Amino acid sequence: MPSDLPPELRAALDAEPDGDDLARVWDALAAAAPAVPTADWPALRARIAPGARRAADRPTARPGRTLRRLGWGTAALAALGVLALVWWARPVLHEAPAGELLAVTLPDGSAVTLNGGATLRHPRRFGDERGVALAGEAFFEVEPGSVPFVVSTHNARVEVLGTAFNVRAWAEDAATAVALVHGRVRVDRTGSGESRRLEPGEAVVVDAGGIEAHATDVGRAAAWRGGALAFDDLPLSAVLREVARRYGVAFDATGTPRDAHVSAFYAERPRLDALLGDLGAAAGVRFVPGADGYRVRA
Repeated sequence: MPSDLPPELRAALDAEPDGDDLARVWDALAAAAPAVPTADWPALRARIAPGARRAADRPTARPGRTLRRLGWGTAALAALGVLALVWWARPVLHEAPAGELLAVTLPDGSAVTLNGGATLRHPRRFGDERGVALAGEAFFEVEPGSVPFVVSTHNARVEVLGTAFNVRAWAEDAATAVALVHGRVRVDRTGSGESRRLEPGEAVVVDAGGIEAHATDVGRAAAWRGGALAFDDLPLSAVLREVARRYGVAFDATGTPRDAHVSAFYAERPRLDALLGDLGAAAGVRFVPGADGYRVRA
């Protein structure tokens, strides 16, 4: 089978008895039929139509040649159909680069802002449920609708009908934090049957112990969208993971004897050297620069 096929198409064709033939059709189409921009289709149809009428006056083609043409045409349509199905079934993936924010508009018009390093997956078109999967932190502004909007994380499920809320769900933190700005949401702990409804201004944390109300400043919880940086009684290890994502740097804390808790708020993004100086003073550690990041020393 040709090696330059898209991986998804190659996998689909491997499962078909005529996969090799369809792959050859794909290669032939790619080599012989350049893509036509959507805007050019009316002109193309206008050119084709007269030719089709003239074809009626031409001598009838031999049956064998006609059958071969029909065979290749059927194979071509099958190959394109397989490709279209594979493309449609594949979810859309959005990934925010480290240190950058990414704005995403979902198929229903809902708006999502991804924090650096976060990923979001969703279908190309919503059906009975407007479902997305989040790894990392994101702020959602959900369009109202009768179909529930659901955010799934590594350990929680957040269901809404139309609202604005922040979700922080880094798998390495072993928790999902949800802060509601306005509207109402229901948070479910995956696999436990435990759930809780939130009112505006409320926040919860979902972890191995269950769902717990968490006192927080909801405005600060989502302030990262404007470049702010907030740590609310977080262990130093979690703080450094956040700094690594926001600034695109690496930390090696191997051998650090203590994991002090840190609380801090920066209304504007601080310089990295100033931030590390503050964290070092608060946690009683030093940050030693190296070729591939910083080593943390007591």
